[in-house]
Amino acid sequence: MSERHAFLTQSQGNLGLLEQALVALADAGVEHIHALHGCAYDAQAVIRGRVQRFPRAAAPGEARFADYVLASVLSGVVEAPEGELIRNDRLAARVQVHPGPARVQVGPYAVAVGEQAAEGVRLVVRPDRARRRLDLGRAVPRLDPGHLQAANHEGEPATFAVVEATGGGLVVHFLAPDGSPVERPQTVPLS
Repeated sequence: MSERHAFLTQSQGNLGLLEQALVALADAGVEHIHALHGCAYDAQAVIRGRVQRFPRAAAPGEARFADYVLASVLSGVVEAPEGELIRNDRLAARVQVHPGPARVQVGPYAVAVGEQAAEGVRLVVRPDRARRRLDLGRAVPRLDPGHLQAANHEGEPATFAVVEATGGGLVVHFLAPDGSPVERPQTVPLS
């Protein structure tokens, strides 16, 4: 069985495009969603916004009943669709925010986020570049997941990356915000 980690970055406050990507990942069952650098704060805002738009029902005797009534009035949603509540639960459980450098385990492989390669690291994710790219020409490959700033920013379509740990190593998928592939998956050599 494979393990999948999504890396999202460069949202620059475009919460709509980021929400589209997060929902696509939740629906696809991606286990780990990493929101990097400034995208970390935007992801938290998207999740808070979804909880307000799709409030979970509360009984009149519950402590959070007043919050539920206020959220229902403000959102115009008396009873949130069950599917949206499930998505909210998935996002709350799977989204991890990394406003700075971090280390992530993708299966048995160490991945460095926003830092230089170190002993044992098999892939470096660079969250500060808006173009998608997998640079295999280095001892430790570099991954630029792309951006979620706009549908098309400076000629570069919006993308994020999903890194899949398989029995044979790491496979990188570049996806559009709706979760559709934008190019063929690439394998990271682990020799």
